[in-house]
Amino acid sequence: MLPCLQLLTCLLFDTSDSALSSYWYHKVRTKSIKSVTGWTPKKVNGNVFRRDILLFPLSLPCHWVLGVIDFRQNKILVYDSVQNAYQHNFKTYAVDFLKMEAERNGVEFDVSTWVFHQAVHNPVQVRRME
Repeated sequence: MLPCLQLLTCLLFDTSDSALSSYWYHKVRTKSIKSVTGWTPKKVNGNVFRRDILLFPLSLPCHWVLGVIDFRQNKILVYDSVQNAYQHNFKTYAVDFLKMEAERNGVEFDVSTWVFHQAVHNPVQVRRME
């Protein structure tokens, strides 16, 4: 994991868990969730359900967004300064990812116990190109 993402993880979430590559979102968006099956375990050292959180840096056309899966609170969060429609795409991809990982690891996963949040305490851009 990049040192800056390790620091961000520790500061925001009081933990030192994993961040996946920004390529994860690009690959899932342009191909399918199954396209990340082969390399996902290597990125998170095995079973993702043993982690506290996973960070997903999302490179979008005009800016960056941070997607978070918080296993401690069963939350999927999106930190997006523009607050655009991509947040719902990440929610769908994150749920599909969790279902796939649960099946692969023999873990029970009930999506109804999870909540989705657009983070409200992050700065919001007035103009898209700031």
